[in-house]
Parts: sequence; C-alpha cells; structure tokens
Amino acid sequence: MTRIALPEVDFRVACSKGTYIRSLAYDFGQALDSGAYLSALCRTKVGHFKLEDAWNIEDLVDYIEEYAGAVGSGF
Repeated sequence: MTRIALPEVDFRVACSKGTYIRSLAYDFGQALDSGAYLSALCRTKVGHFKLEDAWNIEDLVDYIEEYAGAVGSGF
C-alpha cells in the first residue's frame, strides 16, 4: 500500500504476465466484505521497457519530423 485515504487506497504491484490487477482489486473488496474497483491503472514496466524511459508525445513527434526531414533531404 502506498497511500490510504479512505475510501481510496493506492498500491503498487510487481507481477508477471497474466496477472489481472482488476481481479486483485476485486479480491481486496471481497476480503474486506465490501466492493472494490480500480479508478486508475498505470503500467510502469513491461519487460525491460520502463515508463521513466518513455518519450512524451511532443518529443517523439519532433524526433520523427527531424528524422523524416534528414532522410527526405537525400532524395
């Protein structure tokens, strides 16, 4: 658990492929004899790809446009 501000609870999970985080939230609700659901979900790592290494969309567009211009100038 990374934050508890009832009725909301934040948590982090390190898991393998095939893990259903929404089912985990459901199981939390069942264990507490209550309901539970996800209001947000953020995948921070897939294999060796990490969210912290991701490009924001503006930088990606700029890079593509710059690369396309460099490649296109030779034709």
